[in-house]
Amino acid sequence: MDYQLRLKGFVGGWDFDSDYTQYILDKHAGQPVAVCIDSMGGKLNTALSISAAFKAHGDVTVHYVAMNASAATIASLGAKKVTMDRDAWYLVHKASFNICEYADMNSDDIEAFIKDLEKAKAQLLKYDLGIAEAYARRCKKSPEELYELMKQETFLSAKEALEWGFIDEITDYEEDSKPVLDEATAKYCNDNGIAIPQALMKYMPAKESFVDRIVASIKSAFSPNDKIDMNRNEKNDPDKKDPQNVTVPDGEQNPSNESEELKALRAERDALMKEKEELMAKLDKKPAEQHKSVVDDKPEAKNVLRSNLTRKSARELFNSLP
Repeated sequence: MDYQLRLKGFVGGWDFDSDYTQYILDKHAGQPVAVCIDSMGGKLNTALSISAAFKAHGDVTVHYVAMNASAATIASLGAKKVTMDRDAWYLVHKASFNICEYADMNSDDIEAFIKDLEKAKAQLLKYDLGIAEAYARRCKKSPEELYELMKQETFLSAKEALEWGFIDEITDYEEDSKPVLDEATAKYCNDNGIAIPQALMKYMPAKESFVDRIVASIKSAFSPNDKIDMNRNEKNDPDKKDPQNVTVPDGEQNPSNESEELKALRAERDALMKEKEELMAKLDKKPAEQHKSVVDDKPEAKNVLRSNLTRKSARELFNSLP
C-alpha cells in the first residue's frame, strides 16, 4: 500500500508531529491521503490536533500496523476510513498524568499536595469522559460502554477492534512487489563505494544514455519488415548509395516510397544522433581547455627578488641581516 504519510513512535515526537501532518495534508488538498500509524501513544493534545486535521481534510484513510495504543488510537478518529493489519493490536485506556514528587513535607505541604492531586484527578476524569464520547461516535456505541473498555486497558485483536467499531476493515496485504533499483540509487552506490546487495543486482538498470533510450523508442516504432538499421549514421556512411539506384528485393519497403510519418521519424533520429555527436565532441575538448595554460599571478614579485639576488653577493645579504 502506498502511503503519503507515516506516523510512528511517540505521538508528539518528530516522527508523529501535528505540524508535519498538516503540511502533508495541505500538499494533497482535494486528494485522497493514506496514512500508516504504528505507535504506542503519547501526547493527547497532538493526537486531537491530528484527528481534527484529518477531519478537516475529509478524505483520509488510516491503516494501523503492529501495536497501537493510547493517543495513537485517538489520532485516527477524524479519518474517513480506518483499516488494520490482521496481525496488529489496538489498546484504549484512561488518560494519565506523569506525577513524580520527592520532597520533605509537613502536614500543610501534604494537604496542599493532596489538593493538587484532587484537581488533577478531576481534570483526568473530564478527559476520560470526552475521549469515551469521541470513541462512541465512531463505534456507534454508548460512552458508558467505551468508558468501561478504557478502564480494562486490554489490547484488542484486529477482529475485536472491528467488532467494537474502532476500524472499518481488516486487511491482509500481499507481499510488496519486486524491488526496483533505480538508476540514481545505483549510481550513488557506485560513486560512494557502497556494495549493492546481490539480491538487487538483477534489477540493475542497463547503462544507456538518454539519447540512446530515445533512439531505441524510435526504433521500436518500425516494423520488422522495414529492415532499417537505426544504429547506422546514414549521413556519414561512405557506402551509402542513392536510394533511386538501389534495387529493392521483394518484400522490402522502398525508402523512396516510405510514409510521411516514417520520414519524420527518420529525420528526428538523424537530428538526435547529430546532437549526440556534438555533445560528445564538446566533452572531449573540455579537459584540454581547462589545462591548456598556467597563469602566473605575481610575476613582478619574482622579478624584484631575482634582481636583488643578482645585484648583491651572498656575503652582503648575510651582513644586511639584523
